[in-house]
Amino acid sequence: MDNTYLSKEYHISEIHNQEEKSAFARAVLESLPDWFGNRASLEEYVKGVRDLPFWAAVDGNGNCLGFFSARIHYGHTGDIYVCGVRPECHRMGIGRALYDRTEHFLLEKGASMPWWRH
Repeated sequence: MDNTYLSKEYHISEIHNQEEKSAFARAVLESLPDWFGNRASLEEYVKGVRDLPFWAAVDGNGNCLGFFSARIHYGHTGDIYVCGVRPECHRMGIGRALYDRTEHFLLEKGASMPWWRH
């Protein structure tokens, strides 16, 4: 994606459409080859997010700048399944905003083992 089309203004949205989740995850993960360079693992994540809670930072042009996907285990614990923020969008608060939204979801769902608050 050409960076000239990315806006610094964004909003966090929960995404429900499975195809959109996978497309957003693919776009962001492919922009992070140092972390997600293993094609088989990347494809597993792209497929895995389809059935999980998913939030995206989307700019005014509909581009996904970053995302978080989470899982609930045993009804009382949760974790971040996969997440990423496009490199050109690092240090803009996007990851923190997505993290905060994911944490809120996990607490709202009754996650009582706050592994994320060490």
